[in-house]
Amino acid sequence: MMSQKKIAIIGSGNWGTTACLLCAENAKIKMQTFYHKEIRMYVYQEIVNGEKLTDIINNTHENIKYLPGFKLPKEIVAYDNLGDTVEDADLIVICLPHQFIKNIIQGLKDCGKLKPGARAISLIKGISVENGEVVLISKLIEAELGIECGVLMGANVATDVAKKEFAETTIACRSPMSGQLFNELFDSPTFSVRVIHDVEGAEVIGAVKNIVALGAGFCDGLGLGSNTKSAIIRIGFF
Repeated sequence: MMSQKKIAIIGSGNWGTTACLLCAENAKIKMQTFYHKEIRMYVYQEIVNGEKLTDIINNTHENIKYLPGFKLPKEIVAYDNLGDTVEDADLIVICLPHQFIKNIIQGLKDCGKLKPGARAISLIKGISVENGEVVLISKLIEAELGIECGVLMGANVATDVAKKEFAETTIACRSPMSGQLFNELFDSPTFSVRVIHDVEGAEVIGAVKNIVALGAGFCDGLGLGSNTKSAIIRIGFF
């Protein structure tokens, strides 16, 4: 029998907290696969209304700054220390603005607490540019941390997902076992997951589609017709 996998989420913004909520709910249902009694969430420490954000989350079970109005399972525990968050974690979900990823990677390297054989998945929609060259976030994580990293990419609005409005997404992992584990971790009746193996393709499209979406939105703002919007979308994806 496979041992229960421990889960850590790095990021506590709107999407990071929603991802943690999804993982905690699924872990409780799928106890054969996941350790559900504590789901650790890394929180960049802030003072909100005179209190530490970690204390607010742990005492009220709500992220009042980034996902207000949604109660979090008591199994979600907020940490402000990266090493404590990832210690003994088998599955690491990375979900934060892409401009912070280098500091997070350095912190993970410095803490020395990454479990050998840990698997990561990036929910970051963006790319890095190094010396004029495009570098995928998943590749950066793999190269710097020496662990496998897949991606989760969709047209997902965090608050709507938290409301359990139906959404779908794509998970891309190189190894079938990682794909299976992350599929189990995220898939639910209201959050449908499709698993593929083309990590690079999924990650690039996940970033580029946001540019196309902006163009489509500009069409709406300028009062342009559906033909113009369709042209933007078609050309954008060609």
